[in-house]
Parts: sequence; C-alpha cells; structure tokens
Amino acid sequence: EEHNEAFGEHVNILHRDEINWIRNNDPRRTTFVLEHDDAEKFSDLALELLGLYIAENEHLEHLRLEDLQLMDDDIYHLFLDLTWSISLKELKLGGNPFGLNGV
Repeated sequence: EEHNEAFGEHVNILHRDEINWIRNNDPRRTTFVLEHDDAEKFSDLALELLGLYIAENEHLEHLRLEDLQLMDDDIYHLFLDLTWSISLKELKLGGNPFGLNGV
C-alpha cells in the first residue's frame, strides 16, 4: 500500500500518528505542523499523499510548513491535491526556498 511505503516504520517519521489523524479525518485535529526532521525524510509520494490527506480532511484548518527547505519540486508534489481542501483557512510556508515554479 502506498501509505505504508511513504509513512511506514521503515521511514522513521517521528510524527506518524499526526499524519494518520489527518488521513483518518479526526475532528479533534484542526492544526498540523510538519517538523523539519520528518519533512527531510519525505519522498515525492509522501508529499503527494500528505496533500491528498489534507484535501480530503474536513476539519484541518491550520497548516504550518515553515522552514522545511521545500523546493519547487516538493511544493508541486504537495499541492497536486492539497488545493482541493475545503476546510483549510491558514497555510504557512515561510522560510522555504521554493521559487515561482513552486507556486
């Protein structure tokens, strides 16, 4: 399964539970902050799936992806589905070196 390939224990992501809460549309979770230690381990698939989970989540309102060293290609993969989010009210991307191609 793609989820296990991207976020399984072999990837050694510290905040795997938080990603699962987003994936499972947990109504108690309205904010997600991606930490640099996890972000640097993300593959293109992980970024795409995270964007999809955020888009399908009906409760997530605040997304903080600051200072993660996200480049144009990372932003592209993350935003393939993320732009369909109906609940997201705040997106913070400051401190990332992506350029116009990533927008």
